[in-house]
Amino acid sequence: MGKSSCPNCHLDISSDDKCILHCNKDNFSCDLDDFNSYLYPYIDSINNDATIYIEDIIFPKEFNIYTIASKYKLLHITLKYCQLYDIDFTSDPRNINNITFLNCKFNKLNCKDMIFEKVLLKYTKLNIKLHIKEINLDNCRIKDKLFLNHIDIDSFKCKNTIFYKKVEIKETIFNKISCFNNTKFNGLCDFYKTEFNCNRFDKTSFKDIVVFTESKFNKVVDFKYTTFSKLALFRKTQFKCTVNFIDSIFKEEANFLNIQNKDAKKLKSYNIKNRETARIIKHSFEKQDNIIEANKYYALEMEKREDELKILKNPLDWIVFKIHKISSNHSQDWTLALFWILNITFIYNYFLINISPYSADDYVLLTISSLIPLVTIYCCNKLPNYIYLWCQNIILFIGLYLLYDYSNIPLNVISNSINPFSIMTIQSLSFVEMIYKIIIAYLIYQFITSIRQNTRRK
Repeated sequence: MGKSSCPNCHLDISSDDKCILHCNKDNFSCDLDDFNSYLYPYIDSINNDATIYIEDIIFPKEFNIYTIASKYKLLHITLKYCQLYDIDFTSDPRNINNITFLNCKFNKLNCKDMIFEKVLLKYTKLNIKLHIKEINLDNCRIKDKLFLNHIDIDSFKCKNTIFYKKVEIKETIFNKISCFNNTKFNGLCDFYKTEFNCNRFDKTSFKDIVVFTESKFNKVVDFKYTTFSKLALFRKTQFKCTVNFIDSIFKEEANFLNIQNKDAKKLKSYNIKNRETARIIKHSFEKQDNIIEANKYYALEMEKREDELKILKNPLDWIVFKIHKISSNHSQDWTLALFWILNITFIYNYFLINISPYSADDYVLLTISSLIPLVTIYCCNKLPNYIYLWCQNIILFIGLYLLYDYSNIPLNVISNSINPFSIMTIQSLSFVEMIYKIIIAYLIYQFITSIRQNTRRK
């Protein structure tokens, strides 16, 4: 009988030109006693008195990894490119300080009440992406590093567990569930370019730097009672649904530069769960003196504040916020303020020149004309936010320009009216003129503020 084709293996061929240890096993089935009778002599033959590297072995379904760990407890064992059905460290809790799984394939890993002294899992980038169905860590202590890089995991649940050193979960995809509950990361935690589906961080503590750079959160993500003790990097992180930081604690700096929504654009109001989340992101930019980005999230914070207000409970605040949004999109869009300045001026001068003194019919015309902006705003309100703010003003501007052209109002009258201080005479102002000047002064202030929001230094 020939020898196995596997390197460093001199056992007889069983099937597939390989020995009983390395050959494929249908449904991981194999006579366990027969398998063990070959396994341990093979391990003894490659033992170098320090570290044992067990490579490319396909273990039967009934095999218990404890048998290797306990038999060679004084040595460090590395299972490299091996295949196992399940790994179960729950039935016989004890310390495991001598075993590492390096790029191994398995369906499930269950660990409960375990203390791992050495590296437990180490996955590096391979030509073929490995797939793991389930990893469960419950009340475990991982005292060395953990590497779960470039793999697909269907379900990852980590509960009441402490990681004492660096954790790398880079370029990995959590296909279904990834849940971190009452978990502590004492070392650096790196989720670079990792993709999350149905993710939750609950009572999680990051004691060192945590990296979510270029990660993707495809579903709603809630960092509930999560503490970031040091730098938190969310640079170019993509939140496709909603993000919530309302119960999070940021003790030091956080970097949210270029965070994106599903369209790879700046986060919109629907991506922010609440006003506190927008405030936290805004505050992080303010601490970095990035005033332009901070102003963008100030606008989102105002929108969320507007959502909190109810017209029946806070009528005055509700009106103020609505005016602030319609006039300049919370001091973010100078074009809106400019359009409103021109629109209000056209309306004012038309009635000042064409229907003075007022008759009963003129008041009816004034009332109807005043309803035009309100109807326009209501109709455009059904459109997306940014389009709505533009459409309402473009429509008004075109209509009022035609009105201006029809009425032959001189341009110098328009320009003089825009300046609220241009007519400072001893003549008394009418009530309408006073209201107009207050409105124009407010809009000019919003116009200047909106420009400064995108150009000023702190």
